[in-house]
Amino acid sequence: MPEFFLNGFFAFYRAVLVLIGIVYPAGKNNANRGVRNERYPGPHGGATPVKIFYPRKSIRQTIILYPGASPYAEEHPAMKTVGGALARAGYLVFIPRIPPLKDLIITEDLIGWMICFYKWVLRRRDVNPKHVSLVGMSFGGALVLKMLIKPEVRKHPPKSVLVYGSFYDINTAFEFLLTGKMTINGKTVTITPNEWGVIVLFHNFLGKVDVGYNTDNVQRILALRVKDLLEESITESKKLSGKERALAEALLKSKPTPEVRRITTLIREQCKPDLERLSPKSWCHRIDMKVFVMHGANDSMSPFTESIKLAASLKNSRLLISYLYKHREISTDRGFLVRTKELLRLLSFLCAFMRCNDSA
Repeated sequence: MPEFFLNGFFAFYRAVLVLIGIVYPAGKNNANRGVRNERYPGPHGGATPVKIFYPRKSIRQTIILYPGASPYAEEHPAMKTVGGALARAGYLVFIPRIPPLKDLIITEDLIGWMICFYKWVLRRRDVNPKHVSLVGMSFGGALVLKMLIKPEVRKHPPKSVLVYGSFYDINTAFEFLLTGKMTINGKTVTITPNEWGVIVLFHNFLGKVDVGYNTDNVQRILALRVKDLLEESITESKKLSGKERALAEALLKSKPTPEVRRITTLIREQCKPDLERLSPKSWCHRIDMKVFVMHGANDSMSPFTESIKLAASLKNSRLLISYLYKHREISTDRGFLVRTKELLRLLSFLCAFMRCNDSA
């Protein structure tokens, strides 16, 4: 019994350190201490970047932070903040670059990259393979869950898993990106969806459907946009005409025009097998281990109702819907009492996750 309470105290202490590190990130100079840019071999060889956060005082536990679909990859400011906060609490933290995710390509092939990196970490001499935990952000969260049903990962499972801002059914997630509508307790609520979502959707699937006219130029413009070359993509769209120009401009402005909705329907119909393979709804019931599921109530990329359905479908889960977080950052438009309450809820959630990491 004393050991149980002692372990609980250490988990609570680390959760406090992590929370402080997230809410009050270290300054630029301190943030770079103990951070190294290294390389790991990808599934096809070569050398792929990985950012590693080395703790000053190690607790011999490791956390892999898998990023979502973002051109910033391992350099994403929010990812680096979380990595630094975890290292401050004693964790060895890895943020690998998954090249297709950096290019905003979403396919099941990504899982091969993620498993390859996981195996590489397990083989490192500075890692205790019995205490490696996984955290998946946004779309990376769904991929982490898919990893858990793969034979090579089931043979050497992670200590614990946390997914943040993920989705349950990619079809309903797409609908949200077009309309901003979600159903909560039988009531429809509408918020402004993140404009990035529709661009990523069409970047991945527009070339896979027959819309009745050539869309090569639109695909080229979307390829510029996902590289964060906004001005270049706008300039190129103005060179088009007719349906191509109308579609390109609608996508760049994230306007759910009738044509955008028509093509989205074609994507959902003609790419159904691919979408189902990516949707946790189709396979998450096969996951045996406990999964910590977290989502921001103010998330404009994926509605928090997706995480509610995900947690309900998993065999063993703990859910936190936080009114403190948006998709990428902490919300600052909450009162003191609300923020305090949400911080305490987050602290309890993190403490439980860390106690799971500590278990024998």
